[in-house]
Amino acid sequence: MEPTTGSRHSTNVSHLAIQFGGTMTETNSEDDLIEQAKHNPEAFGVLYRMHYTAIAGYLLRRVGDESDAEDLAAETFIAAFRAIGRYRNTGAPFRAWLYRIASNKANRWSGLRTRIAVPAYSASEEQDTESHSVIRNAIETLPSKMRTVITLAYWTPMSTSQVAEALSIAEGTVKSRLSRAKLALRQEIERQASQEGGER
Repeated sequence: MEPTTGSRHSTNVSHLAIQFGGTMTETNSEDDLIEQAKHNPEAFGVLYRMHYTAIAGYLLRRVGDESDAEDLAAETFIAAFRAIGRYRNTGAPFRAWLYRIASNKANRWSGLRTRIAVPAYSASEEQDTESHSVIRNAIETLPSKMRTVITLAYWTPMSTSQVAEALSIAEGTVKSRLSRAKLALRQEIERQASQEGGER
Protein backbone atom coordinates (compact mmCIF):
# COMPACT_ATOMS: atom_id res chain seq x y z
CA MET A 1 0.00 0.00 0.00
CA GLU A 2 1.60 3.24 -1.14
CA PRO A 3 1.21 6.64 0.54
CA THR A 4 -0.87 7.82 -2.41
CA THR A 5 -3.85 5.72 -3.41
CA GLY A 6 -7.03 5.95 -5.42
CA SER A 7 -9.38 4.79 -2.68
CA ARG A 8 -12.14 6.94 -1.22
CA HIS A 9 -9.93 7.87 1.74
CA SER A 10 -6.95 8.97 -0.35
CA THR A 11 -7.58 12.61 0.62
CA ASN A 12 -6.33 11.94 4.16
CA VAL A 13 -3.17 10.28 2.90
CA SER A 14 -2.50 12.91 0.25
CA HIS A 15 -2.99 15.67 2.81
CA LEU A 16 -0.44 14.04 5.09
CA ALA A 17 2.02 13.64 2.24
CA ILE A 18 1.74 17.36 1.53
CA GLN A 19 1.87 18.31 5.21
CA PHE A 20 4.97 16.23 5.83
CA GLY A 21 6.50 16.79 2.40
CA GLY A 22 9.74 18.56 1.68
CA THR A 23 13.08 18.41 -0.04
CA MET A 24 14.97 16.27 2.46
CA THR A 25 15.80 12.73 1.36
CA GLU A 26 16.44 9.29 2.83
CA THR A 27 20.20 9.89 2.47
CA ASN A 28 20.13 11.31 6.00
CA SER A 29 20.57 8.61 8.65
CA GLU A 30 17.37 7.62 10.42
CA ASP A 31 18.72 8.73 13.79
CA ASP A 32 19.52 12.15 12.34
CA LEU A 33 16.09 12.37 10.75
CA ILE A 34 14.39 11.53 14.04
CA GLU A 35 16.27 14.27 15.87
CA GLN A 36 15.60 16.76 13.08
CA ALA A 37 11.92 15.76 12.98
CA LYS A 38 11.51 17.06 16.52
CA HIS A 39 11.92 20.56 15.08
CA ASN A 40 11.47 20.15 11.33
CA PRO A 41 8.30 18.75 9.68
CA GLU A 42 10.27 18.07 6.48
CA ALA A 43 12.40 15.53 8.32
CA PHE A 44 9.26 13.84 9.62
CA GLY A 45 8.03 13.77 6.03
CA VAL A 46 10.99 11.60 5.09
CA LEU A 47 10.27 9.26 8.01
CA TYR A 48 6.64 9.13 6.88
CA ARG A 49 7.64 8.09 3.36
CA MET A 50 10.11 5.52 4.71
CA HIS A 51 7.62 3.78 7.00
CA TYR A 52 4.12 4.38 5.61
CA THR A 53 3.86 1.21 3.52
CA ALA A 54 4.88 -1.08 6.40
CA ILE A 55 2.54 0.59 8.90
CA ALA A 56 -0.41 0.67 6.49
CA GLY A 57 0.22 -2.96 5.56
CA TYR A 58 0.18 -4.01 9.21
CA LEU A 59 -3.07 -2.13 9.76
CA LEU A 60 -4.63 -3.71 6.68
CA ARG A 61 -3.92 -7.14 8.16
CA ARG A 62 -5.49 -5.99 11.42
CA VAL A 63 -8.70 -4.49 10.07
CA GLY A 64 -9.17 -6.19 6.68
CA ASP A 65 -10.37 -3.07 4.86
CA GLU A 66 -8.07 -0.78 2.87
CA SER A 67 -10.03 2.40 3.55
CA ASP A 68 -10.10 1.81 7.31
CA ALA A 69 -6.40 0.90 7.23
CA GLU A 70 -5.57 4.17 5.49
CA ASP A 71 -7.58 6.14 8.03
CA LEU A 72 -5.78 4.41 10.89
CA ALA A 73 -2.40 4.91 9.21
CA ALA A 74 -3.16 8.62 8.93
CA GLU A 75 -4.11 8.72 12.62
CA THR A 76 -0.93 6.82 13.48
CA PHE A 77 1.37 9.28 11.74
CA ILE A 78 -0.47 12.31 13.09
CA ALA A 79 -0.07 10.89 16.60
CA ALA A 80 3.60 10.11 15.92
CA PHE A 81 4.19 13.63 14.60
CA ARG A 82 2.67 15.12 17.74
CA ALA A 83 4.68 12.80 20.01
CA ILE A 84 8.02 12.81 18.17
CA GLY A 85 9.43 15.40 20.56
CA ARG A 86 9.10 12.89 23.41
CA TYR A 87 10.59 9.98 21.45
CA ARG A 88 13.67 8.41 23.01
CA ASN A 89 15.81 5.77 21.33
CA THR A 90 15.72 2.73 23.63
CA GLY A 91 17.49 0.41 21.21
CA ALA A 92 14.36 -0.81 19.41
CA PRO A 93 13.87 0.26 15.77
CA PHE A 94 11.96 3.50 15.23
CA ARG A 95 9.41 1.49 13.25
CA ALA A 96 8.67 -0.55 16.39
CA TRP A 97 7.50 2.68 18.04
CA LEU A 98 5.24 3.35 15.06
CA TYR A 99 3.89 -0.21 15.20
CA ARG A 100 3.00 0.32 18.85
CA ILE A 101 1.04 3.48 18.02
CA ALA A 102 -0.65 1.71 15.09
CA SER A 103 -1.57 -1.25 17.28
CA ASN A 104 -3.16 1.07 19.84
CA LYS A 105 -5.16 2.76 17.08
CA ALA A 106 -6.33 -0.62 15.76
CA ASN A 107 -7.31 -1.76 19.25
CA ARG A 108 -9.44 1.36 19.75
CA TRP A 109 -10.97 0.91 16.29
CA SER A 110 -11.90 -2.67 17.13
CA GLY A 111 -13.41 -1.67 20.47
CA LEU A 112 -15.50 1.07 18.87
CA ARG A 113 -16.86 -1.27 16.19
CA THR A 114 -17.78 -3.80 18.88
CA ARG A 115 -19.62 -1.18 20.94
CA ILE A 116 -21.68 0.05 17.99
CA ALA A 117 -22.36 -3.52 16.80
CA VAL A 118 -20.89 -3.12 13.32
CA PRO A 119 -19.80 -6.40 11.66
CA ALA A 120 -16.10 -6.83 12.34
CA TYR A 121 -14.95 -7.08 8.72
CA SER A 122 -16.21 -6.36 5.25
CA ALA A 123 -13.21 -7.39 3.15
CA SER A 124 -14.13 -8.88 -0.20
CA GLU A 125 -13.07 -12.36 -1.20
CA GLU A 126 -10.48 -10.82 -3.51
CA GLN A 127 -8.91 -8.90 -0.63
CA ASP A 128 -8.56 -11.80 1.75
CA THR A 129 -9.08 -15.52 2.03
CA GLU A 130 -11.78 -16.96 4.24
CA SER A 131 -9.22 -18.55 6.54
CA HIS A 132 -7.41 -15.25 7.07
CA SER A 133 -10.71 -13.58 7.83
CA VAL A 134 -11.52 -16.22 10.45
CA ILE A 135 -8.11 -15.78 12.08
CA ARG A 136 -8.37 -12.00 12.07
CA ASN A 137 -11.87 -12.08 13.56
CA ALA A 138 -10.67 -14.48 16.25
CA ILE A 139 -7.70 -12.24 17.08
CA GLU A 140 -10.02 -9.29 17.61
CA THR A 141 -11.81 -11.23 20.37
CA LEU A 142 -8.60 -11.43 22.42
CA PRO A 143 -7.88 -9.00 25.27
CA SER A 144 -6.01 -5.97 23.96
CA LYS A 145 -2.65 -6.91 25.52
CA MET A 146 -2.71 -10.37 23.92
CA ARG A 147 -3.97 -8.90 20.64
CA THR A 148 -1.14 -6.38 20.52
CA VAL A 149 1.57 -8.94 21.25
CA ILE A 150 0.39 -11.59 18.80
CA THR A 151 -0.12 -9.17 15.91
CA LEU A 152 3.23 -7.44 16.44
CA ALA A 153 5.00 -10.79 16.76
CA TYR A 154 3.46 -12.41 13.68
CA TRP A 155 2.37 -9.56 11.40
CA THR A 156 5.52 -7.45 11.59
CA PRO A 157 9.21 -8.33 11.12
CA MET A 158 9.96 -7.59 14.78
CA SER A 159 11.67 -10.17 16.96
CA THR A 160 10.35 -11.11 20.39
CA SER A 161 12.96 -8.88 22.03
CA GLN A 162 12.01 -5.95 19.79
CA VAL A 163 8.33 -6.40 20.63
CA ALA A 164 9.28 -6.35 24.31
CA GLU A 165 11.26 -3.13 23.85
CA ALA A 166 8.48 -1.51 21.84
CA LEU A 167 5.92 -2.31 24.55
CA SER A 168 8.29 -1.61 27.47
CA ILE A 169 7.75 -5.06 28.96
CA ALA A 170 10.04 -8.01 29.67
CA GLU A 171 10.74 -10.49 26.89
CA GLY A 172 9.43 -13.24 29.16
CA THR A 173 6.14 -11.35 29.43
CA VAL A 174 5.90 -11.22 25.64
CA LYS A 175 6.46 -14.99 25.41
CA SER A 176 3.91 -15.65 28.14
CA ARG A 177 1.28 -13.47 26.46
CA LEU A 178 2.03 -15.11 23.12
CA SER A 179 1.52 -18.55 24.60
CA ARG A 180 -1.80 -17.57 26.21
CA ALA A 181 -2.90 -15.73 23.08
CA LYS A 182 -2.24 -18.72 20.82
CA LEU A 183 -4.18 -21.00 23.16
CA ALA A 184 -7.11 -18.57 23.33
CA LEU A 185 -6.96 -18.08 19.57
CA ARG A 186 -7.11 -21.81 18.90
CA GLN A 187 -10.07 -22.18 21.26
CA GLU A 188 -11.91 -19.28 19.61
CA ILE A 189 -11.33 -20.65 16.10
CA GLU A 190 -12.56 -24.08 17.22
CA ARG A 191 -15.62 -22.44 18.79
CA GLN A 192 -16.39 -20.57 15.57
CA ALA A 193 -15.93 -23.72 13.49
CA SER A 194 -18.22 -25.67 15.81
CA GLN A 195 -20.83 -22.93 15.68
CA GLU A 196 -20.74 -22.79 11.88
CA GLY A 197 -21.01 -26.57 11.71
CA GLY A 198 -24.11 -26.52 13.90
CA GLU A 199 -25.79 -23.93 11.69
CA ARG A 200 -25.46 -26.02 8.52
